[in-house]
Amino acid sequence: MYPISPCDIVTTKTITSFKIDRIEITLFKSAIITVILLDSAGSLLDVKFINMNGEDYAKWNEDDSYVIDFIKQSLGFSSVPIVEPVSNIVEEPVSNPVSNVVEEPVSNPVSNVVEDPVSNPVSNVIEDPVSNVVEEPIIDVVLDPVSNVVEEPVINIVEDPVSDPVLDTP
Repeated sequence: MYPISPCDIVTTKTITSFKIDRIEITLFKSAIITVILLDSAGSLLDVKFINMNGEDYAKWNEDDSYVIDFIKQSLGFSSVPIVEPVSNIVEEPVSNPVSNVVEEPVSNPVSNVVEDPVSNPVSNVIEDPVSNVVEEPIIDVVLDPVSNVVEEPVINIVEDPVSDPVLDTP
């Protein structure tokens, strides 16, 4: 192990919700609230103990939402507004449709357009479809896989012995 000067490593945790685990009450005096802080996956990040006493405890009547607001205020949390989905959007028809649209005539119409005639027109175009279509009958043929095997004859190649042997001469 090699000693170094102390160094801090900072990790940021994002708290997205909390839940109240338990409340310990001392009647007419105070409450200790155990709060569990959670991330967006619902994983435990931290546990806090909030003391509610004196005037704050006296304000807690029958409305338990006071406790939730007290915890948010004590921990510096803000409320997230609940957004309800918009489901019934009704578009109203236009009450005054535009009816006085005036189209202006073209001031300079094109009059000198020259179409180039085809120099070599096709004269033997057949526009009549084929009228005598001959349909050939479909013949179903079932082949026996064994009887239609063609075996090629085996050709034995015999090499002729050398008629004039080469002799080694001394």
